[in-house]
Amino acid sequence: MSPRVLLVTQRLVACEGRDEVRECLDRRWGPFLRAAGFLSLPLASGLPAEDHFERSGLERLAPAGVLLTGGNDLAAVGGDRLSAERDAFETAVLGLARSRGLPVLGVCRGMQLMAHLAGFALERCSGHVATEHALEPGVSARHAALREPRTANSYHQFTPRPRQPSELRVVLRSSDGEAEAVEHASEPLVGIMWHPERYPGPRSIDLELFRQVFGA
Repeated sequence: MSPRVLLVTQRLVACEGRDEVRECLDRRWGPFLRAAGFLSLPLASGLPAEDHFERSGLERLAPAGVLLTGGNDLAAVGGDRLSAERDAFETAVLGLARSRGLPVLGVCRGMQLMAHLAGFALERCSGHVATEHALEPGVSARHAALREPRTANSYHQFTPRPRQPSELRVVLRSSDGEAEAVEHASEPLVGIMWHPERYPGPRSIDLELFRQVFGA
């Protein structure tokens, strides 16, 4: 069976000494997504988000969904000009994906953006940079892959914390109580704070989550 396409957002990087902004994607995403049954189609943020969702293009590619990747702090927690530009682009991408019923999975920054838009506070946390920790099993999660015990890598300084009723609910927490995964109550929206692409090889539990979210 041929791999299905995932629309993938990218990090924005200003090149020092050059009047140039580059879009970057960790090359480890390619092998990870291929192992899960997908091929990545990076989105160009220099174009309007709508250009990536033209009806003819969607019919031709039949994308499985959208992956919001990590990198760039959100503007809400002190990010720079590029953070604000990426926030605006990914907010539009998320809205278009939802309007078309496409599944969306946010990783690290992607989950932070989803949670921020859903009314969560983003607050600084400690002990979550360049470490690995155990997660409490998400017994109430809709996706079976989130109900399994696991450890998770961690590369973030800010954590989403609920401050009011929200369309997203926390379904996985770290041992120190911080949100590690969220799900929408009825739509195919999932966020995770760990980076599945940063392991030496794809973990079966992460591959299964992508297959469950995107229907591979």
